[in-house]
Amino acid sequence: MADATRAGTDPSKAGSVPAAAEHPSEHPLARAIFDAARERALPLTAAQNFTSTPGRGVTVTLDGHTVRRPGAIEAAYRK
Repeated sequence: MADATRAGTDPSKAGSVPAAAEHPSEHPLARAIFDAARERALPLTAAQNFTSTPGRGVTVTLDGHTVRRPGAIEAAYRK
């Protein structure tokens, strides 16, 4: 499983994975991430198997890889 914040090394595409992972979400910050990526014309992969747990983040399949983006609660415990 890949962490969306660590995916890829090309800075010009760094927002692609988080934006694609957040696309199905209704959260306002998720929408902002997706909209910013779209404005930058970043390539976005269609998300599959999207699941969201409030405060815990999202898990999604992109190009056959499971990608997880932690939420605020989980990120607070990582520190």
